[in-house]
Amino acid sequence: MTVHTAYQAGRLVAYAALGTLAGILGQGMLFAGEVVQAQKAVLIGLGVLMIGTGLWHYLPTRFRPKPGKGSRKLMGFVFRTTGRVEGPEGAALIGLLSALLPCGYLYGFVALALAAGGPLPGMATMVGVWLGTLPALLGAAYLARTCSRRFLNKLSGLTPAVLILLGILAILGKSTAFPDMIGGPHCFDLWASVK
Repeated sequence: MTVHTAYQAGRLVAYAALGTLAGILGQGMLFAGEVVQAQKAVLIGLGVLMIGTGLWHYLPTRFRPKPGKGSRKLMGFVFRTTGRVEGPEGAALIGLLSALLPCGYLYGFVALALAAGGPLPGMATMVGVWLGTLPALLGAAYLARTCSRRFLNKLSGLTPAVLILLGILAILGKSTAFPDMIGGPHCFDLWASVK
């Protein structure tokens, strides 16, 4: 098993577990009106977080706030734990632990899995997120191996601008993760055929 395959397998297990847990927790909360309103609030909150994160990258280093104590402890734990394991096993462990890292977008989808109405739909939601991110992550790994460092540095400079754009789109309700906001069917209709 290659390192990339092991990492992605670890992510898949972690995302499926998150989705299953969220589905179990949300099973009793399936009140479509309240959940859709919560989804809208989460989407707006994530949009603001994404815009703030993008703008943070444009601040001069001396003005950037330092990471909080809890965030530093979590990152230290991840680095200490994964630093002891090498090869595919270490990559799988990093993939498993990646679900614990603070990522507003990921946890927005966990909120969607919470609203899915049960463990199986919640797991399916998060497996879908994993599948959706897989091409970009594999493409990034390919680019990292084949492109020059100079090109990658220039490309990474675009990341904050893209993050700000995605945050604006999320606030405006142009995200297909929350179809109710763009006039489409409720996300629950998808799961009605599963039950």
